Amino acid sequence: MVASYRSFEISMTRSRRARTGLSASTVASLALGAGLVLVGPFLPSSAALGGAVPALAAGESFETLVRREVERQIPAVVREIVEKASPIAIEKWVRENPDKVAEALSAMIQKNQKAQADEADARVHALDESLFHAEIVPVLGNPAGRVEIVYFFDVNCGFCKMMEPRLAKLAAENPDVKIVHREVGILGAGSDYAAHFNAGIWTLARDKYPGIHAKLMARKQPLRTKEEVEAFMTQELGAAATARIREAVLREGDPLYGIVTTNSNLAVGAGVQGTPFVYVRDGGMFRGAVDDKALSDAVAKARAAR
Repeated sequence: MVASYRSFEISMTRSRRARTGLSASTVASLALGAGLVLVGPFLPSSAALGGAVPALAAGESFETLVRREVERQIPAVVREIVEKASPIAIEKWVRENPDKVAEALSAMIQKNQKAQADEADARVHALDESLFHAEIVPVLGNPAGRVEIVYFFDVNCGFCKMMEPRLAKLAAENPDVKIVHREVGILGAGSDYAAHFNAGIWTLARDKYPGIHAKLMARKQPLRTKEEVEAFMTQELGAAATARIREAVLREGDPLYGIVTTNSNLAVGAGVQGTPFVYVRDGGMFRGAVDDKALSDAVAKARAAR
């Protein structure tokens, strides 16, 4: 009687899930597709079942019995085939589809980069109020400007020097722009000392700060040592003013002593890993030098958000 069933398809509205996670009908179809055509006696022999032959339940048809046995046995067969074939099939697919593999890797890299960028942006936003708090740090442009920009820079940074005229132009063309300077000294002793000295100029000789800042950023040669910084400052400020600022900058406990340290701590907390870093509040963040259009677009976006 079983020999008369050459092949059949199992269709059940609610089938038990096999350990492979496939329904009985799906598993049977996979088995047929894999070449396990159900021809001839399918039910196991009495020897395979330890002498026990499946018995018909009361009112159960032979077809129902066969379906029940297929549901019980096929998942193990298919799972074994899939487990053995998977490594070979995957390797073959990779060899035959290099473009798709590259596309998948590129998508994964982009996804990871975006996640990292989003995380970095979130760290900056978390410190918004501290970053734009400008009670003791230099501010150029309009101190009451509604469009706020915070600018992390190093006087010896080449890319910062590229950004300087662009930011100056931006402030000149947009009277509602406020640029908060957060100078850090990351490129050596000269950078660090210049940062401290400029904080002193802003506090003790504020009217001199914009001009000296512009000259420092326009210099082709870096200031590598404290002696070079003081020589430059003496030329711009005179010996007496330079000595007064030097004393305040080097006096531990003086408010000036902690300004650059505060800037550095904020940079670390916000995940700023290099200069220049320009953050237009509600307009965008730029890690590195950007052109005039990018800055103007960010300002327009920030203005629209106000």
